[in-house]
Amino acid sequence: MEAVRRGDRWTEEEEDHLLCKLFDQEEPEAIAAAHQRSVVAILLRVEQLVDGPADLEDNLAVFEWARSELLKGQAGSLASMLDRITSAAAEWTPPPPRSTSGSPAQRAQSRPRQAPSVGQSEVALLWSSITGLPSERLTSGPELSVLARHDATVLEAVGIRLFQRYGTLELSDWVLDCDWLDVERLTLTPEQIIDGADEVSWIGVELLRAALVKVPVGDRDILLRRMGLDGKSVTLSSIGEYFEVSRERIRQREVRGLRRAAVTSSPGAVFRSWDHVHGVLRKALCAEDGQLDTRLLLSFVEAVVPAAPRRPVLQLVAGLCGFLEDEVAGLELRVRSLEAERARERAERQRAERALGKLNDKLAKVIDGASWPAGTGIVAVAFPVDGPKRTPREPDDRSNSGYLDSARLGRLVGYDSDAERAMITLVEEAGLVTTYCEQPLVIPYEMDGRTHSYYPDLMVELADGRRLVIEVKASNIELAEYRNIRKIVAATEFCHRRGWGFTAVDSRFHTAADLVEREVGLAQEAVVRARLQDGPVDWPELRSVLLRHQISRADLATMIVRNGWCLYTRPYLLSSMPLGDGRLWRSGCILGSTDDGSIDTDRA
Repeated sequence: MEAVRRGDRWTEEEEDHLLCKLFDQEEPEAIAAAHQRSVVAILLRVEQLVDGPADLEDNLAVFEWARSELLKGQAGSLASMLDRITSAAAEWTPPPPRSTSGSPAQRAQSRPRQAPSVGQSEVALLWSSITGLPSERLTSGPELSVLARHDATVLEAVGIRLFQRYGTLELSDWVLDCDWLDVERLTLTPEQIIDGADEVSWIGVELLRAALVKVPVGDRDILLRRMGLDGKSVTLSSIGEYFEVSRERIRQREVRGLRRAAVTSSPGAVFRSWDHVHGVLRKALCAEDGQLDTRLLLSFVEAVVPAAPRRPVLQLVAGLCGFLEDEVAGLELRVRSLEAERARERAERQRAERALGKLNDKLAKVIDGASWPAGTGIVAVAFPVDGPKRTPREPDDRSNSGYLDSARLGRLVGYDSDAERAMITLVEEAGLVTTYCEQPLVIPYEMDGRTHSYYPDLMVELADGRRLVIEVKASNIELAEYRNIRKIVAATEFCHRRGWGFTAVDSRFHTAADLVEREVGLAQEAVVRARLQDGPVDWPELRSVLLRHQISRADLATMIVRNGWCLYTRPYLLSSMPLGDGRLWRSGCILGSTDDGSIDTDRA
């Protein structure tokens, strides 16, 4: 039978019938004929309804797996589907084919809509129970149908939180917070991007993550990994290895996810989280003529997702701003041209700084801020490394890794990040350095009762004979992460025992000691400290606290290092004490040492 219902939306009744036939072991062709859809559409719908194992690479394999699991009646999502199909009514009859006459708007209104998982009347009753007002006072609107698609538990929790905060429960606010908590507080301005404000990076990440809520879970996970929005950016091949599918399959799903993430015009629709993201990004990145400002766009991408591949990132941001996919190619050319221009500008600035001695001044600040063992003189031995102990990632593996041609060393020097490249350039040109080596050492450190290996980024030999080991992080908040603190503590002790200095700096050459010296509002610090007394704080709640009390990431990093708190990632947690091995760390050894050479553990 011809697929006369191609493009029509699936209703819940039609899905029940699909699962019934799947349970009855009918073949895809027979189910497709009953539904007046193509076999491909049937297989794709099964793939969307179930969450199969990662090694199922094609739709037919997903179909067979779902049927076998339904027959076994296993627990989980498929068990809930069994409840649906066993309670399904009489044999489903497909609606008549859609009309091809009339305007597109009239045809769209005649199509069947997705049935809500919670009735609008239940949403109204829930609103009444939260606010204490009669449900009759709630005027019916499109927000009700959107809210009806959410789980009742989520609706209740979000509704109570909003009512406690504002004393009222507006449907528009309810919709937004069900999509993404406090998304309306996420704002950016062109001035913040131009100035390189600290909040651009983390608010930008939150905006992109909030926009991806509309993408199906599987494709969303791929995009999060690919963009580095949930940790470090990884390649298509790496993601394919993780899910045990081919690189090409991951690429196809990435393309599909990017297309679904794009903002499309839908007049009269309810204001959702991705609509908010669309408005924020257009105001922050577009010029007065409505076109994307290339300089703002590149600065935004470099601040938010510096390690992600350029083309998919540009397609994601441009799509969220309302631009078409075929416009990305020209946009990418402009961005590449601007990157080359900025590289030339950096080279010119470095030449000017070298002539003025600014490079030496920058390195002198790093040296002065390092932790040096007390009472140790110049170590008159050969440079204690024989080459890198670890090679960087391939230049095409991550967009911010690569090699520099070192005139001082007469070889290529590898780096894994823009921050490392900046530091290598500094020690390459500075007259205070005799020689240096990247990834020079392997330092063991303890964490959660296990021994790990740590490779510091650089070791330099200074003109006065001293040796300094340098660790480079992209931002000050990375200096405050618990794992990095353990590395810094172990590296400092390791270097001190050998008469060397050690320092950890961010991309702006600020150290942990600089964080401690920053001024932070006492009231803001008291808010975070009071919350930590109740136990660890996860990222959604911590982000809400930061937004509400106007606490920047730099302020948070200062509080963590100053108070000895513990910041974890994957999952993101802030705790007043270690969650793994139960031992409090103190940051004294990264801030300096006592006159007798011992570590001052009371300075934190």
